[in-house]
Order: sequence, then structure tokens, then C-alpha cells
Amino acid sequence: LWSLYSNLTRRWGGGVDVAAVPLFMVATAVVLAGVRCFVHEDSQWSARALAELAYMAVFPTFLAYAFWDVAMRRGNVLLVAVASYFTPLLSTTITCGYLGVGAGVAIWAACALIIAGAIVCRRSIRD
Repeated sequence: LWSLYSNLTRRWGGGVDVAAVPLFMVATAVVLAGVRCFVHEDSQWSARALAELAYMAVFPTFLAYAFWDVAMRRGNVLLVAVASYFTPLLSTTITCGYLGVGAGVAIWAACALIIAGAIVCRRSIRD
């Protein structure tokens, strides 16, 4: 549904600058919280875990969806889609640094393949 929304929002929005991203994010949170109530898991909540959850909810998640929505409505859709394929490299680098783990050859090979796929995709489409 997100991909359909992203591709049709420019046509259906008609130049209106109102985004449905906050509603999408709240609805997703409610659904996932509901699922969490029915799945048994041993978890330990701490102040750090809550702070990390709040950070993940606001910065990478909400801002990414909000910026994607604005770019799909006002920007170059092809450029946004191709640039999004570079996200695995950035995400892998940040995650490995935060967790203090080294990424193996397989992870970097996967990132390289995704980026190569984006380049091939971009070159295959004529402007």
C-alpha cells in the first residue's frame, strides 16, 4: 500500500500540501502495538530502550517517510527512487558503528549488489 500511495499521491493530491504520513505512522503503530499484545516474548524495558524507541520513531522512521512523501509529490520521482537504493549502505554503516560490530563480506556484497542494481535501473530508463 505504501508504494501505491507514493506513486499516486502526486496525481491524487492535486497540488494540495497535506500529507497522510502522520496518519499512516499512527495507524501502523496501533496495529503493531495490537499485534505485540498477542505475541509472547520475553522483553526487558529500560529508560535506554524507551529512549531508543522514541528516537527510532521520530528521526529515521517518521522523517524518512515524511521526506519521501514530499519528494514523491514535488520532486523528481525517478531520482528519489534511485537514490533510495543507496540507503542500505548508509544504514549498514550507521548500524555497525552504533552496535560496535564489523560487517562481514556478505553484508558489504549485498549492499554493493543493491547499489549496482540501482545504477543498472537508472541507466535502463530513458528520461
